[in-house]
Amino acid sequence: SFSTDRTEEICLSKGVRFEKREWKGYSNAKNYLNNLASYEYIFSVDADEAPDKTLQNSILNEKKIGFSNIYSVNRLTNYCGHWIKHSGWYPDIKVRIFPKSRSKWEGEFVHEELVIDGSPESILLDGHLLHYSYYNFKEHRERADKYSKLTAKKLFAKGKKAGLLKPYVSGFGRFVSMYLIKKGFLDGKMGFKIALIS
Repeated sequence: SFSTDRTEEICLSKGVRFEKREWKGYSNAKNYLNNLASYEYIFSVDADEAPDKTLQNSILNEKKIGFSNIYSVNRLTNYCGHWIKHSGWYPDIKVRIFPKSRSKWEGEFVHEELVIDGSPESILLDGHLLHYSYYNFKEHRERADKYSKLTAKKLFAKGKKAGLLKPYVSGFGRFVSMYLIKKGFLDGKMGFKIALIS
C-alpha cells in the first residue's frame, strides 16, 4: 500500500516479488494477494509474525508428506519484550495454512475471517507463530483506538448504536474478563496494562 519505509528496497534486494496497490481493507488485500499466489497452499503470516524453529519443521514435514488439509498454528505474542501466556492472548489458535482454491477472507472493516469451503477441521501444528505485537504501551493504545473506530464503523453500518453507559460497562467487563477470569494477573504488570488498554 505504498509504504514509505525501506520495505520495498529490502524486498527487492532479496529477490522478492513486490506488489504495490491502493489499500482497500484487510479482507480485500488478503484475497487479492491469495489470487497472486503461485501454489495451491498458502502460509499466511503478518509482517509482525515469524514461525519458531519447531513450527518451521512441522510445516516442512507436512510439505514432505503433501499438504491435504487445513492447518492451524498457536500464536505466542511478545508484548513490550515479554511473552504473554494468559490474558486471553494464549493459546491463540489461528488457521494459517490453507488451500487457495477453497478459501476466501471476509469482513469489511476489521478482524477479517478466513472462510474455507466445507468448514473442515484443522490440524494443529507443533511450535509457535511468534507475534511481535507492541514495542511500547503508546503503540498498543494507538492501535486499540484504531480498531475501536473500525469496529464502531462496522457496527454503525449494520445500524447498531450504543447507549450512554455501554462503553463504560463493556470496558469494565473486558478488564475483569482479561485480568481476572483469563488470569492476566499471572502476566504481571504486562497483564494489567493489556487489560487496562483493552
